[in-house]
Amino acid sequence: MAADNRSDEALLTDLQRRFADEVRQRLTARNAAFSTETSSTRDEAFIEFFLESNYPELRFSVIIVADRFGLLANGAGLYRDRDGDWLDDREGWLMESMDVMERILSHDLRIRVRKTWFGGTTGAIWISAGTAGAWSGERAACRGKGVEYIFPLPWFRTRA
Repeated sequence: MAADNRSDEALLTDLQRRFADEVRQRLTARNAAFSTETSSTRDEAFIEFFLESNYPELRFSVIIVADRFGLLANGAGLYRDRDGDWLDDREGWLMESMDVMERILSHDLRIRVRKTWFGGTTGAIWISAGTAGAWSGERAACRGKGVEYIFPLPWFRTRA
């Protein structure tokens, strides 16, 4: 984390600010307990929302970096890049990303994680769609590699 948070926040783009406001509003509407952190590298800022979990072994966050939106859970990552069809449709990309986040927050959290060759952790997150759904994230985890964990609702804490 950088030393001066104000300079980190100054590096946020208008799109990142809009995205962060939308995430904040949706988490607040769910009464979710969360904290935020704004950091930066040399020329790029990012903001991360850390949800408090009802399970001590679960770490879950929402991150916004430039034109990338991510949901992270214990090393499993689901990322949505604003490229291809979304280059000219920022609002569509933002709203569809929010829909994905809402589907994850509305269901039991299912993740599949596995160790990498270098000792790290990677994986995938299940996106529910009614009675069906799909894995999104690291390719091998999406195909069934790794260990699956299910965190039943309510998996995130609510504010008192």
